[in-house]
Amino acid sequence: MDLLVIVRHGNYGADDRLNDLGRDQMRHLAELVRPDLAGRAVRLLSSTALRAVDSAEVLAQALALASFERHDLLWSDNRHREDYAAALALIREKSEGVDVLLVVTHLEYAGYLPTLFGKEVLQTCITERELRRGQGRSIRCVEKTATVLG
Repeated sequence: MDLLVIVRHGNYGADDRLNDLGRDQMRHLAELVRPDLAGRAVRLLSSTALRAVDSAEVLAQALALASFERHDLLWSDNRHREDYAAALALIREKSEGVDVLLVVTHLEYAGYLPTLFGKEVLQTCITERELRRGQGRSIRCVEKTATVLG
């Protein structure tokens, strides 16, 4: 894998579904990552929360990806505790055979997984950073750099 993009789901309403702003955020994020996807093998993973699934659906459509995988492990909130080691193991497993891995998740994972990935996989320091809804973190594995998107 050359590129890992960890995305915090977009804005959502009281029904836990993406709202218009959230859909716009995901379309904008898709435009930012599109240049890195041309001609490359891409896999998209999502939390099973409705707001994350909706976000992944918008990304998949905007990026012309045929499908995406849903993983309950990527959901973090008051009822779904984070398991960073298991999430990192999932990223390692799902990065096999692809050039780009996109992961749609939540506040806690979006903030800390890039740091953990940098430390454990790339042996480099990626500073922990809280992402706003609709933002992503692009990690270039060869260069060992991370950039906030959105």
